[in-house]
Amino acid sequence: MRKVFVTCPAYLATGGTELLHQLVYKLINNYKIEAYIFYPNVQKELGDCPTPSKFIKYIGNNWVEKLEDSPNQILIIPETTPNIIDKYNKTELWIWWLSVDNFFLNLGTGISYKTYIKPDLKWKIIRLLNLKPYKKLNIVLNALSYKQNIKLHLYQSEYANLFLQTLSVQRINPLSDYIDQSLISKWGNKTDGRLDQVLYNPAKGFAITSQLIKSFPEIKWVPIIKMTSEEISKLMASSKVYIDFGNHPGKDRLPREAALNGCCVIVNKEGAANNKEDINIPEKFKISNPIKEQDRIILLIKEIFESYNNHYLQFEDYRIKIKKEESTFEIEVKQIVKSIGV
Repeated sequence: MRKVFVTCPAYLATGGTELLHQLVYKLINNYKIEAYIFYPNVQKELGDCPTPSKFIKYIGNNWVEKLEDSPNQILIIPETTPNIIDKYNKTELWIWWLSVDNFFLNLGTGISYKTYIKPDLKWKIIRLLNLKPYKKLNIVLNALSYKQNIKLHLYQSEYANLFLQTLSVQRINPLSDYIDQSLISKWGNKTDGRLDQVLYNPAKGFAITSQLIKSFPEIKWVPIIKMTSEEISKLMASSKVYIDFGNHPGKDRLPREAALNGCCVIVNKEGAANNKEDINIPEKFKISNPIKEQDRIILLIKEIFESYNNHYLQFEDYRIKIKKEESTFEIEVKQIVKSIGV
């Protein structure tokens, strides 16, 4: 069976990079596959070990910083590092779409996914004629669709799956993710004694959230910032509401962590949040236009404060699905393992 290398930025601890390490863990421990994290940007001045301390439990010393081009291996590349694709022509490549929006962002073309799918005739002509700024984007998209050694595309979310269908790429498989159970507080199921406060991530959708904070100072708004994983889970387990009005580039982790820790989750309808598969919550908790619907958001928040238990029950299907994600992930890994041995 061939070796498997999973590309990941060195030293970086995020939900996405954790998932890359989790895949290596499952391949090694469930299937005895020789798998490694490949860190292409190691800088010794930043430390001898490029693995974030919280991820060492997944891979131990199973990492490399250099990788030759060889047909006897598989290299899995997250969509945020498409520049690596041109360096490998013999190695079998798999592209793992952990997001859609971040793919466009990391290309540095200034084109967002919203612009790419814009129905406006002007943008359609620019794209079809391969004019700037679409030239670089079209080169990368064509490579993803036709480069001979790209054998498989994996998608973390239904949002990414739908995007891949627009590219008409061949061989698509789901490979989602799961929440580390250590992120779930032992008080997550506790419904009494919770505080009337709204949690938010200032790194996402803050342009919208800041307007809400300014317009409605009577609400207690609590940013999730400079906290350990344990501190975040305890905060969520003591709060009633979590909001996320960001772009939802993939099936984000914080909304799911919040739901498992007992928060009622309110999101906008951007990206992965705009379908039932990725964020399976009742429609009343999804806001089409948060700026125009501020009064509706605040009314909903106050309703949750007043009758939290009733609203908590409306997230039961979402919580059940999230709890099953690790078993679903293992089924998906089992499916792709069949391709590793070919």
